Amino acid sequence: MANSPEIITAKITYDEGCEGIPDRICEGDNIETYGERVDDSEVPPWLSLSAGDKTEVDKYEDAREKRLKDMRSSNVYKFVMLLSGFTNEKMEKYWTRSTGVQKTNFSTDSPFDAAQQVSKEATAQQQIQYHNWYLNTTWADGLVYLTPMVFAHMEEAFTAITQRHDHLKDVYLWQFIESPRIRSLFARMVAMCIRVSSALSGHKYHLNNTYKRVNLERMRLMNVFQHVHLKPGVIKHDGKMEPGLVFEKRDLNPQYAGMRTSQDDIYSRLALANQLSSMNRTKMFLN
Repeated sequence: MANSPEIITAKITYDEGCEGIPDRICEGDNIETYGERVDDSEVPPWLSLSAGDKTEVDKYEDAREKRLKDMRSSNVYKFVMLLSGFTNEKMEKYWTRSTGVQKTNFSTDSPFDAAQQVSKEATAQQQIQYHNWYLNTTWADGLVYLTPMVFAHMEEAFTAITQRHDHLKDVYLWQFIESPRIRSLFARMVAMCIRVSSALSGHKYHLNNTYKRVNLERMRLMNVFQHVHLKPGVIKHDGKMEPGLVFEKRDLNPQYAGMRTSQDDIYSRLALANQLSSMNRTKMFLN
């Protein structure tokens, strides 16, 4: 069987201004604009504000929405969303704000007079309230805290892929996470690594069957990356196109090992063909 000279390459396109068009979502978007913000006539009467207060609230809401959009536009945040969807777990399991958060209790033994003490207590209370708000608001500090589970298995998947496939040994981790249509494959790979660790740790029942099934899916995903290649002008960052990963299947009709003989009967030839087919399909995780 001759090899086909054709090459299949996944086309990557960036749709500009897609977010601002109602009822349309494009590749990579996780925010949908379906209408305008409510006006004063749509607000319940018991929540009406004066003109001055309404202006201050609108400024805050504009700033909050911008920060939320910036957070959800982060490539790492999108990757964690993919991972959460593939593992059917809550996002808080992989992305958290609880690291380093401690409840602050206010107490004072100030030797100053009562008036100064009340003033300082009020100031301290405001500082504590701001501190708690800052720690417990997801978009306040602009940081993404990855849990140890995500970090460990992301490193495992990245190390396994770059060691197994020589043509990907010089690829950076951010290129797996930011490349369109490849980041979903990498997120699925990380999810399979998490499932394997869960099975081996004994958190799931039917250890043997679960491990075999998950490990088989992981090996299939590993084989997909042999068709993933580094190409220039794939990732869009700060208005520039940087190198990224694309799916490019170069060999559409691979030749497998085989043997032709006229002396053996049909049953022996079929058994040999099955053995050779199994040898060609069998792949170890890192070998």
